[in-house]
Amino acid sequence: MTTHKILITSLYGGVSGGKLRYYYSEKDDKVSYCDALLSAEASCKYVLAHHVIDEIVTFGSKSTFDEGDGLKSLLLKEGSSFYASGVKDMSTYSLLRYRLAEYLDEVNVEEQDIQELLNDDEKAKVNAFVEKFFYSDDNSDKTTRYNRFFDHLMQDANLRDSFINGLKEAVPEAKADPSRFITWTFEKLYGEMKSSAKLELLEANEGVKIRFIPVAKDDEEGTFIENFTKIMNEIIAEGKNKIELYICVQSDDASDTFVLINLMNLIKAMPDANISVAKVITTTKNPEDAVAVISDDTFKFGISDLVSGTRAFLQYGKTDMLLDFWHKSGLENPEIEKLLYAMRNIDYGISLCDVTDIMRGIKSLRDVLKAVEEFKGETFVERFFEMIVSGIKQDYGSLVESDEIVFIDLVKWAYKKGFWQQTLTLIESRAPEDIVDKGFFYYSNSITISNRLRSISWMIFPTTT
Repeated sequence: MTTHKILITSLYGGVSGGKLRYYYSEKDDKVSYCDALLSAEASCKYVLAHHVIDEIVTFGSKSTFDEGDGLKSLLLKEGSSFYASGVKDMSTYSLLRYRLAEYLDEVNVEEQDIQELLNDDEKAKVNAFVEKFFYSDDNSDKTTRYNRFFDHLMQDANLRDSFINGLKEAVPEAKADPSRFITWTFEKLYGEMKSSAKLELLEANEGVKIRFIPVAKDDEEGTFIENFTKIMNEIIAEGKNKIELYICVQSDDASDTFVLINLMNLIKAMPDANISVAKVITTTKNPEDAVAVISDDTFKFGISDLVSGTRAFLQYGKTDMLLDFWHKSGLENPEIEKLLYAMRNIDYGISLCDVTDIMRGIKSLRDVLKAVEEFKGETFVERFFEMIVSGIKQDYGSLVESDEIVFIDLVKWAYKKGFWQQTLTLIESRAPEDIVDKGFFYYSNSITISNRLRSISWMIFPTTT
């Protein structure tokens, strides 16, 4: 099966005044940084550093691209043609192409421009202060190596404030013009970080392509979806029978989130198209923080699948969606897996009208709920399962609360759920046994009763011997 992997992002955020901003992400307990002029640039760098991508598709209004750029597929490295241009004269889309071409070529013109902010005398004063501060008592974490000092400053607000205040005191010029000195100093420390602490491009992504989809202001989601579908059909026509999407959501404007959510809903409604959302990446900027955050929020945006799966189980006893979601999460949690196993037995029992499986599943469910007071876990998905358990307890009531399953409660539950066939099967298979167990009727070996029953049998079925 041939797979085409597409990174989708938006350009509503516009140009950040030509000012570099730092972004960081955490993956597998490792913190990595990048600098960017655009939120879309930062999220693209994150994806290109972790996943092999065939094409970047970005969208935005008429003000974000130049005439003739719409829907045209270009090699990302062609953005190097803008190297001689000033970033303030570029459209947002051209700026994105330019900055990502720099990323591919491992150059950073803006970083070089920042180096010229200070003269040699000012640089010498700042360097002396930085070295002194790094080894001073103010830098409480003595285990931090110098090539991770930038990371240490960005993550510790108190240390960063102490550093900036100390810089202003040690360098008189910095007190008069703090922005110029702080910008130069942070870029110096960022540049001295080891490369493994930065988002490094995967070599396989050096030939990635990019194209732009214009979005009309009066019909944002409609125009984008129409053009997106056109591109998908082109890709399918090229022989790609599976498409994976890596969606980047920016916090600069709510409009792109709205459009992308509509896109994901469209994909869910097109199961035969074999299009899936592999990752949802968000960038969040807080003016009070020195760095913005790039997060993998795939499962937060997949909450609708989790909710739908929960509803499917509570209403119809179906576990397919929940099991599929859990397997895709890659998480491991023994308590949740036991819960899902019990729920699956109930599903099989309902589907096959198998009373034994239904009762086995309910007993397993009861045992799991009694053995585990809470489903421990740090992830959003694991915490959501606590809400699922609450819904199960309300729905199943005494069936999972009592020490034994009362037959009449099981019949009432099946009837209330609208499981008509299962209700009849329960009554036919278990009602006689339950009635006898409760003493309403009883078995007898009496010869008189036996002969009477034989006589009645002969009258009804004369051929019976």
